[in-house]
Amino acid sequence: IFAVYFDGRPINLRTLNALVNYPGPKYKKCSFSNSGHAFNLAERLNLLFKTDKFTVWKLTGGEQVTEADVK
Repeated sequence: IFAVYFDGRPINLRTLNALVNYPGPKYKKCSFSNSGHAFNLAERLNLLFKTDKFTVWKLTGGEQVTEADVK
């Protein structure tokens, strides 16, 4: 899995409709199984905000958890 980070921290992108408050903010995808999509998003965000702090991280490893482990 590849995720877009800003300044070393994961991001969440949301969109708001200024005309209608219903159904609330929508969250856009920031992690991808294909690295190309992540690099494209990071590049677009860097151009939009005139920075180079948006980077792509490869998420490896991990462990299986159950609901009981999280609570």
